[in-house]
Amino acid sequence: MTTDLHVESAGDGSPAVVLVHAGIADRRMWDREFTALANRHRVVRYDVRGFGRSPDPTRDYFDHDDLLAVLDDAGLERAVLVGASNAGRIVLDTAVTAPQRVQAMVLVGSALPGVPLGDDVLAGLDAEGEALTAGDVARAREINLRWWVDGVGRDPSQVDANVRATVAGWLDELLPRQAARMEAAQGDAQLVQPLVRDRLADVDIPALVLVGRHDAPGMDVIARRLAAELRQAHMVEVDGAAHLLNLEQPERFAGLLDGFLASLEV
Repeated sequence: MTTDLHVESAGDGSPAVVLVHAGIADRRMWDREFTALANRHRVVRYDVRGFGRSPDPTRDYFDHDDLLAVLDDAGLERAVLVGASNAGRIVLDTAVTAPQRVQAMVLVGSALPGVPLGDDVLAGLDAEGEALTAGDVARAREINLRWWVDGVGRDPSQVDANVRATVAGWLDELLPRQAARMEAAQGDAQLVQPLVRDRLADVDIPALVLVGRHDAPGMDVIARRLAAELRQAHMVEVDGAAHLLNLEQPERFAGLLDGFLASLEV
């Protein structure tokens, strides 16, 4: 397979690491990790279809097919896949469809289709869709910031202002593009069937499951389910962070990731 996505690669060394970004970001959420990992590992990051410098979809597609194409183009038979938020779902879809390509997984605030989030979050997502349909990007941006950056038990004043401003900038680029796609209805990401939710016990791959203590309601439930049902999973709850915990707690995240990667080399 050959990918048409925007891909960046650096460094050398094993295990190779592929960084997959959250649905409110693009490859730039991994700026710090991409640079640091390249000192010891082959590291790849890319913009998921419809994000960053990658093209919008023209038909229905599977995100895991795109990820496999990224691996192919990078010449990687296997890699450690690091996925945040929606990208956790992409990583899990890859693990159940092509387990031989996945050396290990790091699931950061991972989505898990079929496992509902809290009612307030679902209402917020509905409100975001309504705002985008109405062309109110500012309202849609604030809804996203409320749930995914501020999180539970915090208001904006308790969040690092630079983190909030950075994510707001990404959303100002992303949301108009999403609104245009909704109107054009050119194609959507499809889910692997049966849902990964019902196949977790079949996944025999080392996994580090991370969730921020302030993440949106329901994300902790997903993390605990992943830790309980994946056959080789370890879960860590990270203090002082919501959904994008690598941005809020970069040193803590780096330590957890480095320790996990080192354990694979033994």
